[in-house]
Amino acid sequence: MTGKKLSVLHVAPEAAPLAKVGGLADVTGSLPAALRSLEVDARLLIPAWGDMVNRLESSGVELRQMEGSVEIPLENRLYRGKLLLCHINGVPTYLLRQEELYKGPIYPEKLEEDTALPFAFLSYAGLTLPALTGWSPDVYHCHDWTTAFLPIALRWHSWFKGQRTTRRSVFTVHNLAHQGLLEKTAVAPLRLPWEAFNVDGMEYFDRVNLLKGAINGVDHITTVSPTYAGEIQTPWGGQDLDGVLRNRRDRLSGILNGLDDGAWNPETDKSLPVPYSASDLSGKKKAKATLEKETGLTGKGPIAAMVSRLVEQKGLDILLPALGKMADMGLRIIVIGNGESRYENRLSQLENHYSGRIKFVKGYHESLGRLAYGGSDIYLMPSLFEPCGLSQLIALRYGSIPVVRRVGGLADTVYENEEGIGFVFDSYDSSELLNAVGRAMDNMKDKKNWQAMVKRGMRKDFSWKASAPYYREIYESIL
Repeated sequence: MTGKKLSVLHVAPEAAPLAKVGGLADVTGSLPAALRSLEVDARLLIPAWGDMVNRLESSGVELRQMEGSVEIPLENRLYRGKLLLCHINGVPTYLLRQEELYKGPIYPEKLEEDTALPFAFLSYAGLTLPALTGWSPDVYHCHDWTTAFLPIALRWHSWFKGQRTTRRSVFTVHNLAHQGLLEKTAVAPLRLPWEAFNVDGMEYFDRVNLLKGAINGVDHITTVSPTYAGEIQTPWGGQDLDGVLRNRRDRLSGILNGLDDGAWNPETDKSLPVPYSASDLSGKKKAKATLEKETGLTGKGPIAAMVSRLVEQKGLDILLPALGKMADMGLRIIVIGNGESRYENRLSQLENHYSGRIKFVKGYHESLGRLAYGGSDIYLMPSLFEPCGLSQLIALRYGSIPVVRRVGGLADTVYENEEGIGFVFDSYDSSELLNAVGRAMDNMKDKKNWQAMVKRGMRKDFSWKASAPYYREIYESIL
């Protein structure tokens, strides 16, 4: 790469602040900027979901439409779209506009041939972007199963595999549980290459597994924490792809996700009543009082928070049986999120039974979620599995001490010892969770030691400064 700046196109279905469903958007919205600070010409391609273009224009963002059209034959017709270039947080960002495909929501309730069309179009658009823009990436960096069409096509498709003479691909597995399964009847309509429909490609029990195809076809695989990279190579964590990943272990790296410390900063966060820092924690008390007022928490005692999707992965099956006992121990709890109705219903029942001590706020509430990080003393993450987790990193930055299960990225970021920054348990069991919460509450009795722990956590650097250089090394190693 001597004499030429390394260039990388990130392809993703979502990226903050433009479109966000989960933690993937936080990564794709911040990693390219971190890479640019390392002299990598990192750019981003995402769909222009819903009214995104209108919102950007209304806010004064300059958009420039590229000449020509993205034209991809899918099913029995030709789909046409446009690329619009803007700059978001200093990152050149291409918005793929195709109003028929990108009405939203981002992720379908059920993946079928027709609901996979937006992701096929996005992936193939990435491969045609150089011809339309005149900008030539050295590496396509694709994120999760929704962009798996790209590395599959780059490896096997007769239209695109010629690009491999000058370009390579990296694929990041953000969550192995989401694999993109389709019937094999979708191969031809979605222009997937039949050459890849075999055991060493994307074939999976006579169906298409997009994630498997990407893992087998890509030049390098990354996932979002070192521990998770090991877990997914085991029968316990491999989601039936552990053998595939073991076969490619020489091309698999676990890189801890970084936190955008500009977006998550209690010294500048306008969702907090007053700013605070590790040097001056007085504002955290005001955040706690505001959280009590806004949520209706009553009485006294420490506050534990959880801001999360309410799904099995997040540990609800051991958390819910323990919440009442936590309240009896003197803890007040606020849970913010939505998800499976069985969890939502049980949380509502607990809120009614423990009035003022357990509060459940259904839905995604950005401002209240930030206030919960700032106003809580303890943050709960009893995950069944957790590829990386950003919530524990945000909690630490905001001075809320995490109680976590030792899995995935939680094991890589939270530790419990004399110089610890949290409380950790191993077994997926409500009693183990309660023991860890009990240890945290006992520790709080020594205010000096607790405050020292809070400050240690706030001063830990989990930003992209530590992680982004590893990506640059991977890019350079495959070219």
